[in-house]
Amino acid sequence: MNIAIQSKKARPLLGCQEVSFELAFDAGVPSRKEVRSALCAALSVPSERLLIVRMAGSSGVHTAQGIARVYETTDLIQKGQKHLRIRDGLEAKEEKKAAPKATSKAK
Repeated sequence: MNIAIQSKKARPLLGCQEVSFELAFDAGVPSRKEVRSALCAALSVPSERLLIVRMAGSSGVHTAQGIARVYETTDLIQKGQKHLRIRDGLEAKEEKKAAPKATSKAK
């Protein structure tokens, strides 16, 4: 798996840097966890500060394009994007509690 960084763009309101990348692979599309660890190594950042926003591959070719965000601190990553943190495995999904059923008595 080879990762090429295409561009970096500062996003000061979000407190992060947006990174566009292209991924080349031999077999099937690698998992987000594998891509995440490769991006962290390429960018020299800890994995707690990186979120993969989008990753899409094309059929018939062994490449994929994606966008990742590198946050300045781990506190900034906790403020929003909860669905991305859950999808990337940084946060556990909350289980919904079943509401007790109300029984109605027919007279």
